[in-house]
Amino acid sequence: MASEWQDSDVQYDVSAGYWVRDGIEVTRQTTVASLVPAGFEAYGRVLQPVETVDDGGYERWLRWADVARVTGAIVHPSMELETMLKFRLRP
Repeated sequence: MASEWQDSDVQYDVSAGYWVRDGIEVTRQTTVASLVPAGFEAYGRVLQPVETVDDGGYERWLRWADVARVTGAIVHPSMELETMLKFRLRP
């Protein structure tokens, strides 16, 4: 696999993706509808792992549920990482 783009990699005919353009609503940029086309019964969220460094200097990756458990936040479909991190850490 080449590490750089080649001219042959560029797709000039993007008509196969018009359904995405046509399904996106004109709405606030902070909503799912501004990024994902309409027509799905449900949407999934991909929650990126949270990188932390322990006392020994070792990198550690946590799931959002782990962060919620440590901070006392409640896991729910609309949870936001920034909000969870504002919770007080449990002693």
